[in-house]
Amino acid sequence: MAGSKKSFFKGATLGAALGALLGVLFAPAPGKETRKKLKDAGQEAVDKGKDTADAAREKLEQVVTTVSDNVAGTGEIIEEKLEDLASEVEKSAKKAKGMFKGSKETEKDTKET
Repeated sequence: MAGSKKSFFKGATLGAALGALLGVLFAPAPGKETRKKLKDAGQEAVDKGKDTADAAREKLEQVVTTVSDNVAGTGEIIEEKLEDLASEVEKSAKKAKGMFKGSKETEKDTKET
């Protein structure tokens, strides 16, 4: 998906520059004016390319920030859940140990009788 966006921006910038160039070349004007128009059109294309690159960079920074925040939040949630799970396992182990001790004592009482 990122490749298609990059291709789109590259194609849009190239298309704008090419359209400006062809418009200047086919417009009737003296050579000095045509050269100035070509220079201006080239500068405009460069500026548009920079603007597009800046917008893409800003969007990428937003995505990176969002992903980083989500990953950090997910890590904290997982850590909390693991701590809860460890606590529950510990409680269950103590309960099972108590039950096991109780059954041993009952077994001793039965044998003595």
